[in-house]
Amino acid sequence: MSGSAGLLAVGDTRIAAPESVVPANTRRRLLEGAYERDELQCAGEVLDATLPLVDLGAGIGVVSCSLNGRLHDPEQHLAVEMNPHAFSLLERNRGLNGCEFTSLHARVAYPSSRAGEAGHGASAAARNGYWDPTDSVLPPEVEAPAVITLSEMLAQRGWDEFNLVVDIQGGEVELFAEERDAAFRSARSIVVDLHPHIYGAAMAARLVDRARQTGLHLRAVAGSAVALRRD
Repeated sequence: MSGSAGLLAVGDTRIAAPESVVPANTRRRLLEGAYERDELQCAGEVLDATLPLVDLGAGIGVVSCSLNGRLHDPEQHLAVEMNPHAFSLLERNRGLNGCEFTSLHARVAYPSSRAGEAGHGASAAARNGYWDPTDSVLPPEVEAPAVITLSEMLAQRGWDEFNLVVDIQGGEVELFAEERDAAFRSARSIVVDLHPHIYGAAMAARLVDRARQTGLHLRAVAGSAVALRRD
């Protein structure tokens, strides 16, 4: 890991991660080469480069920028991020690396979680640490993220089979419950960064079991990340 001209290097990928936006602990992990390392290792084990890729919780783009060039068709790649500050860096890092993925400022949510929310999901996004968690509303100049489901994303693009990367800060619990009998059954591979510190080890194990019940097989584990693939 090295830095020059305000950029950090993650392998062959250049990443803009300004101190004014990216938390100190994230910058430290970037400098140490630890940030998203487990996800990338798992993706390397199961990614089917002939199929589209959906990256939920793309953050500042480390995983998206690293994987985009591996795809046979790099335009068949959707990177989704709800945090407006992270999303801005995602788009910047896409340009820095000449990537061809589509970036989507959106929040993955389902009817059960939408009731009673303000619509922009500020409290959930604040857990990522890219803005002050005490902010109860988005700044007026920041556009609120769209609200969408994984199945809706796939239907809009006509993707019948795909790779999925998930790092949504605990939102994987709802995603796995809602999509297990829908989108998950057409996923060739799934890489998910689990968050047992949020919902416990027992729930993390149940999430893996739910994915396996759709015909996916566990292929790799690295830290909190797991990789599953359908043969």
